[in-house]
Amino acid sequence: MARRQGLQPDLMDSMEETSRDLKARLTPHEITASMPKIYTEETLQAALRERLTDDELKMIVNPLASTPEMDRWARELTAGTTGDLEKAKKLFNALIRHLHTGEGGTRTAMEVFAAWKDPAQSFSCQEYAKLYVALARAVGVKCFYVHLEKDYLGDCVYHDCAAVFSDGKAYLVDAAYIWFGVPHKDYLVLDDLQTIAHQFFQPSEKGQNVARCQLATKLHPDLAWGQMQLTAAFLQENQPESARKALAAALHLESNRWDGLYYQGKIAMQTGKQEAAVEYFRKSLEINPKFGDTHLCLGATLHTQGKLKESRDELRLAILYSQSAKQTTVAYRLIAEINEQLEGK
Repeated sequence: MARRQGLQPDLMDSMEETSRDLKARLTPHEITASMPKIYTEETLQAALRERLTDDELKMIVNPLASTPEMDRWARELTAGTTGDLEKAKKLFNALIRHLHTGEGGTRTAMEVFAAWKDPAQSFSCQEYAKLYVALARAVGVKCFYVHLEKDYLGDCVYHDCAAVFSDGKAYLVDAAYIWFGVPHKDYLVLDDLQTIAHQFFQPSEKGQNVARCQLATKLHPDLAWGQMQLTAAFLQENQPESARKALAAALHLESNRWDGLYYQGKIAMQTGKQEAAVEYFRKSLEINPKFGDTHLCLGATLHTQGKLKESRDELRLAILYSQSAKQTTVAYRLIAEINEQLEGK
């Protein structure tokens, strides 16, 4: 009707594109994936004891662990539903009604459940995934945590979701993308031991990130993303040589990674090699142009070199693709400094 009235052709094109995208999300796509090893509580504890010291075992928290209250809630949400796939869809629909992704964090399924009814809370993709896996398992659905590095559009991401296995088929379940059966492109379905490792590769507000990543490496040594997190932890502790070794291990596992170039740039920054840092950051952005921190680091390095207009362009892109409020604040502050410097010339 709007087209017949000749209203804003550009807006109509945009609305049609949005409509096509929303219709696509109504269709679940199967993925090709093997079901990971299923652990019982006993076999999981045995696997942990084989790999960790007694002190490390005391640190372990299973991010997928549930409570009787969570189990009861899962049964209530799926009441009257038969079949694993229908239960999985029912849970998915229940969770997206409370969808308001923000910065979130790395909370476990139990911690997310405890905060679920608080309207002031935001949840990260990984927090949704952990809660979903715990609830799905509570009603007998075979469900696992998924680490994702390229989404269905082909964009490079650090993202997490869940995978459901039913009747010989597998589907990715992603509340952040509002899509049951999303056809993401580069993903790894994790078993519970690897999921615990994934949890410990994440930075913690309590610190000890190097120790956490080293523990995680014992549980999942062949995860390139994990070695990247260890690299980041060493850089945070101002240990560039240790970071270089961890990065070498990551690149040995997967050589052509955008984040490998990004961390090479970070190491170059920390060791005063500004020209090399700029080159690494630019190469990283050729692969993944939507990572805000790479633009921020490149902008900061160019600022140090006195290339003010180039720096400001990168900092504006850092804001556009920002992953955190802190990142945005730093970019705005540097832009303000650059504007003052340019006005003084």
